[in-house]
Amino acid sequence: MKELAGIIVAASALIAWTAMAQNYEGKWSGEFQVSAGMPTNCTAKGPIAVSVTGQTVNLEVTQQGSAIQTSGGLRSDGSWEAFVRLPDGSFTGFTGQFEGQKFSGNYSGGGSGCIGTFSGSKS
Repeated sequence: MKELAGIIVAASALIAWTAMAQNYEGKWSGEFQVSAGMPTNCTAKGPIAVSVTGQTVNLEVTQQGSAIQTSGGLRSDGSWEAFVRLPDGSFTGFTGQFEGQKFSGNYSGGGSGCIGTFSGSKS
């Protein structure tokens, strides 16, 4: 009986540790870099701010004084995606992954077909 109780306690601790390890809540910051697309529109880099509340990822990218804001859903494995409709009617998609205290991802879309990467860490 003591062995069973020990196994239950160990399993409960493992479940609690796993839940804590996958808690991405909080503020994250980093930088994005456009890597390809039409040269006149796809040469930017700048700050990226991410916040996580529950299963929602909020994202803000600032480029040349203009901010793009969007939100998306967070999966239990730390992956997420979000889309934003731009003023010209096109969409930009962001896909990312949280791992420990770091995040990274890619984005693509927009009228010019820009693509790029971003990365950062928990603030």
